[in-house]
Amino acid sequence: MNKHSSVERLKGMLNAKCDDILDSKIMHGTRNTLDSIIRTYKNNRVVSVNANALGTGMITIPLTSKICAILESYEYSKESIVSAAAGIEWALYIPIHISMHYMANKDRFTEDGKFQIKPFMKDVGHLYTVNIVPTILFYMIVSPLQYYLLKKGFDAKSATSIAYWCTEIVSRTSNTLIGYKTGLFKHKQHAT
Repeated sequence: MNKHSSVERLKGMLNAKCDDILDSKIMHGTRNTLDSIIRTYKNNRVVSVNANALGTGMITIPLTSKICAILESYEYSKESIVSAAAGIEWALYIPIHISMHYMANKDRFTEDGKFQIKPFMKDVGHLYTVNIVPTILFYMIVSPLQYYLLKKGFDAKSATSIAYWCTEIVSRTSNTLIGYKTGLFKHKQHAT
């Protein structure tokens, strides 16, 4: 048997096996799972509110951590780093979160092909009004925790990342509980 035909036969077997895998129940199940996750995000406001907040945090926290590391390299005080982190994270969070809220809800606020800004802004206002207590709680926890970690010898980037992610868990939990109490989640068919 020549080398070329062996390679061709092997390629044929691999292609056939790949086709079998793609057509298999595993792939069909994976596709169904992904469809289910997307449906859950779009149809379950609890999931979408938290997913948007966590997704926003995945952008803002690393950026804030990096900026804190830069401030530390210029020998800013721990207090200045903590204050800057709170302002930077908040300034980044709001526009990114509103953008994600828009992307998740533009169909909900589009009528006759035209985006309805007033109902959208009312929904954003409701979302942030409900979020006042968790936001206050967030900054009451994150800044002292970040400062404590800095005092214990953590570098600014690590202290910021740890403090913000740990506090995000507390914030998401309290936001979810408050959202249930205030009716934020009563319309399950709407994503935020």
